[in-house]
Amino acid sequence: MKFTRRNFIQTSAVAVLATTLGHAAGRDTGLFDGGSEKGPHPLEYLQREHFEPFVNTWVRVTGENGKTSVIWLREATELKEQINIDRGFKGESFRLGFESPRKSGLTQGTYQFDHENLGRFSLFLVPTGGSGVRYEAIINRVC
Repeated sequence: MKFTRRNFIQTSAVAVLATTLGHAAGRDTGLFDGGSEKGPHPLEYLQREHFEPFVNTWVRVTGENGKTSVIWLREATELKEQINIDRGFKGESFRLGFESPRKSGLTQGTYQFDHENLGRFSLFLVPTGGSGVRYEAIINRVC
């Protein structure tokens, strides 16, 4: 079977639907479990479109020190550079914007994210601005 973009999108949509339904029924399907032997890491196939329905929802983040904070997913924005398009590069690049209700003390680094619908995955989080309450993660799959 040839793996096409259409197959990828259909498979991703089914995976997200199955996970959403599994969580709604109170079961964990294990699809988005942080990349165990059950399957690939979620960031290998989660796209901007997967995050968009969950903008303005809470995400739990845990640092290497075990400290857990809760932040809002505020935006999922496509990053498109004309130079990449002109050069024929394929793939996607997007920005996830987060906000904390108060100064959370999160510093630049890799955190374990846990969302009730998106599952568990790791992201490199960077504070933006001087207030200590806004953060961003960039996912870049342009090649």
